[in-house]
Amino acid sequence: MSQSHEQASLLHDSSQDTPTITVEAKVSPEIKNMIDKIQNHIEGNRVNADNKRHISVDGGYDETQNRGALARPGATAGYVEALLSYKKNHPQIEALNSVQKCLDLVVTFNQSKGMKFSFHTDQHADPQSGHETHTGNKPILGCGHCVKPLEYADDYGVAAEDVKELISLMRKGVTEKPDVFEMVALNRDHAEQAALVITGTTYTVNAWDTAKNQQFFIYDKARDDAWITEFVEFLHAQRIDMNAAEYKAILNQQTDTTLALLAPGKDVYTANVDGESPIITYAQKIPVISELRQKRKVA
Repeated sequence: MSQSHEQASLLHDSSQDTPTITVEAKVSPEIKNMIDKIQNHIEGNRVNADNKRHISVDGGYDETQNRGALARPGATAGYVEALLSYKKNHPQIEALNSVQKCLDLVVTFNQSKGMKFSFHTDQHADPQSGHETHTGNKPILGCGHCVKPLEYADDYGVAAEDVKELISLMRKGVTEKPDVFEMVALNRDHAEQAALVITGTTYTVNAWDTAKNQQFFIYDKARDDAWITEFVEFLHAQRIDMNAAEYKAILNQQTDTTLALLAPGKDVYTANVDGESPIITYAQKIPVISELRQKRKVA
């Protein structure tokens, strides 16, 4: 892996790195305008956190699909994608030496927490008629975090064939084990205005206000970190030699790659909405993939 285990993700919690920005703070007009939009969005879309469901960071989950679920890149599939990279780096670990084994570990852990294995598609990859989604056995999905590794395998640190197999297994699971696998069909075109990293654990924010047609990428960083910690403990209990720092670094690497490919130039803000008033912090601008690659060479 080209990046060190300590390197932070573009979506890390920067609230300890930079001063908190509020609407009263002296900031650039562009950031001030976006903070106003974020606050307006939060006011009508703050919801109780639900730790029994995963969704992706995609801004196209409507209010009925969001419902406070833990939002993270690729939804549940993102954890497996990182295991595929770990598998590639450590072929000697028997418990991770196949795509099926990596998938089964995440499925089993999710089930122990009363959670389905969730991922999403959209109307472009899976055309819909009425309430029916025409899936079939495709090696594609409407989730960029899941399909971009097919084109940018090196940037994600995976083998493209492993990712293709994972997608096929997930689709098969939806058909054969609907009580275990959940594929959510999004009906949207991307219109995210910025990325919001939610640093609280009690409340979160809906991604898409359909009445205002306003979308944001949403990442529930604090809740995701807690899930990852518990998952690594689960792996250790299975006597699987997992380096927690390396696994987290892979997750960050893959998240940053997806952002650079799908949302270059967008701004990242952290937001804590657990209190009476939201605390919003400007973090940084998402780089293009060439800039991210250069950054990794230097690290």
